[in-house]
Amino acid sequence: MKSRHFPFAHPTFGTQTNPKSSSHWKKSVYYWWFEYLRRNEKYKLTCRNNGIGDCEELFKLFGDVTSTDFKNWWIKDNRGVILFAEPLKRSIILINTESELSYFLITKSINLNVPLDLPINQLVKDFRKIVSKHHNNKKGTRTSNYSKAKFLPSKKVDVKFLEVALMVWDEKQNNPDKPFWQISQEMKLNIKNLIRTSDPPAAITDKKNILAATASRYYKKATDMIELTTHGYFPNKT
Repeated sequence: MKSRHFPFAHPTFGTQTNPKSSSHWKKSVYYWWFEYLRRNEKYKLTCRNNGIGDCEELFKLFGDVTSTDFKNWWIKDNRGVILFAEPLKRSIILINTESELSYFLITKSINLNVPLDLPINQLVKDFRKIVSKHHNNKKGTRTSNYSKAKFLPSKKVDVKFLEVALMVWDEKQNNPDKPFWQISQEMKLNIKNLIRTSDPPAAITDKKNILAATASRYYKKATDMIELTTHGYFPNKT
């Protein structure tokens, strides 16, 4: 089986005899797509209805994410590869007919005539020269810039931000009466403005306002990203 490539770091699980901990796959943006999608109420309802609902088309691809964990979901039915991997890379092939040539005239390819009576070293040298002239993927360029994956983040993803935002969202969902400033204080979201027992009342009020605004921004962003997952968009900071 050919190895598959991903535009961003994919999760690794280790082997059956030497499995990796969840911290390894939580570094992958694909894990956070899964977690944000799991929290979307419309998608959860579609899952409960066995794929019938507002998210029917997405359900056909992602399946029931609410009744499994990420590791099993990724591996089962090869779902991670199908959704997020690059298509199998095309390679050099021999074109035998005009109909085969017509396909490559509309793809990102160049067509070469190779005189087989020349020495192979000369042909390889000429090939490198011609391809280098037409190839625009310079060394060091991110694969994601040229990705053909089905689902792809539009920009560089801040995985740590996604983690913190979802933690804030979960905490507020689980404890709706807990004020944002307290969530921010407990999670140490704004180190410079943590409330201390020695702070005067006026300073405490100011800090509460700042802390509340910090947690509120995370919560709002997480809410927006959860909604976007059902439209086929990766959760992202921007």
